[in-house]
Amino acid sequence: MQQTGFKISVLVITHNPRMDLLQWGLDSLDAQTMDKSEWEVVVVDNASPTPLDEQALQGGRTFNLRLLREPRLGLSWGRYCGIQNTQSPLMVFLDDDNWFYPDYLEEAWRLHQSDPRMGAFGGIAEAALEKPIQPWMECVLPLLGIRNMGTAPLFSDNKRRCGRAEPIGAGMVFPRTVGSQYISFLDGDSRAALLDRKGDSLASSGDTFLARLSYDLGLCCAYHPALKIKHFMKAGRLNGRYMLKLASAMGRSAAMAERLLDGETRDGCGGVAEYELLFAILRRYRNRVRGRGRGEYVLWTLWTNQRLETAGIKRPMADFLKLRKTRGYARFWPGRNMVQKARDAFDWTKHQLGRVRRAPRKIAAWMGGGG
Repeated sequence: MQQTGFKISVLVITHNPRMDLLQWGLDSLDAQTMDKSEWEVVVVDNASPTPLDEQALQGGRTFNLRLLREPRLGLSWGRYCGIQNTQSPLMVFLDDDNWFYPDYLEEAWRLHQSDPRMGAFGGIAEAALEKPIQPWMECVLPLLGIRNMGTAPLFSDNKRRCGRAEPIGAGMVFPRTVGSQYISFLDGDSRAALLDRKGDSLASSGDTFLARLSYDLGLCCAYHPALKIKHFMKAGRLNGRYMLKLASAMGRSAAMAERLLDGETRDGCGGVAEYELLFAILRRYRNRVRGRGRGEYVLWTLWTNQRLETAGIKRPMADFLKLRKTRGYARFWPGRNMVQKARDAFDWTKHQLGRVRRAPRKIAAWMGGGG
């Protein structure tokens, strides 16, 4: 029977987990300083091939634990199930490869009570690496859910510019009102379920989508360094091939999330000529990537896929840019016609910039001034 009266429900959504990591995370919950009668753990088994066993999860731990089963595959549906089956005023996500510092829940409740204008919030996520990383990966670790935004709290109440204050999914804390908004949105538009992991998909913008629903309720997103977790990084994620695949999926799902939050019903904004988009992509490559390394290439891949999805171009980036591999690096070889159109766009842009630069002199002449 479901108990009521808890202050916090910790939601652990898992699909076919690595049991040593899941137990690692549950051990961190058992060490929490907050009184165990004030919070519960809800594990949602999201269509695992081998169903999880509640007694094995409970082990000798003394906190309140419930196991739910969600047959619809996908992280979004697992979260839907967990939120719908809890009554606590505050909810916290613990991924199946996360570890909470002992005061995490106590701090989360204190922050929630001290500032009722906060919607979704989180804190520092430290890396627990299964193997050392190459230096080029340092700049892309935030894509893997590793972040430290400093020692000062950050806040945002702008849907378009939440940036550094926006929480990641690992360790995200949010009130029931935001969770209920998420449930209502999924009930009304199942496309939101495509923003999160499902099977082999690496879509990763469901966290952003849920956090930004705070703004619809007049709440803000926040970053609080008092909240700290460890995020385990499996060796299979720490390579260029995985990072490029992740960046592509993140870029596409980020554009989809913005579209849903803006209430758009069609896929893509339309009205953008492909050669104009190609020109913008080439210019960003020249300014941000060329000669700088693989980390910048991964970030460019994310940006490019987000722009393609926003423009309604469903073709893969490699197809749009006609990417080819040369000596281990990806390079693009656009068709001759596309290159000519990009050059035309470049020449037109230079012409317009020249007109803008000459404008002050013309205006001065018209007014009878000099120079």
